[in-house]
Amino acid sequence: MPGTEHAEDATETRPPQWERDSRESPHEQLLTAIPPTDYHRGGLAGYDAGRRIRRGLAIFAAFAMFCSVCAYVLAVRHAAWERAHPFVLPEGTDLSTLTRTLVWNEGRARFALDQEPPGVEKIVLPDRSLTLAEGSVRAQVVVVVEEGVTTEIEVLSGHVAQVLTNKRQ
Repeated sequence: MPGTEHAEDATETRPPQWERDSRESPHEQLLTAIPPTDYHRGGLAGYDAGRRIRRGLAIFAAFAMFCSVCAYVLAVRHAAWERAHPFVLPEGTDLSTLTRTLVWNEGRARFALDQEPPGVEKIVLPDRSLTLAEGSVRAQVVVVVEEGVTTEIEVLSGHVAQVLTNKRQ
């Protein structure tokens, strides 16, 4: 009958379980001394056990935040530079031969003055000329010239210096 052991049917030479040495299986041993644990700390022991993971996540989050701030600052600086330099000159362009003076004789127009080449440095009107004021880098103006006389000058941004000429009729 299965499940019953008889001495004559036993093919094993092992002694019965109650006679076996208690050192055969670690699960069958009795604890003689309680191992050091932090059972007395309760839920704080689990919280303390996860400190390395939390510290790693905090370092990763701080690094990600630092990288995000750096990327944002670089993007803002690049965008500001792109706004200030909307065009790219071809290689080998000689800016010293460019005329940076604009002559306007009749009508309404909006102009920009810029210190950096190839921007316009001076606007020549029939009775005056406009240049950037001291310390100004860029300026925008609207001018109206009617019958050889400047009737209106509106400075939209920046500072402009006017120099009158003796061409009035």
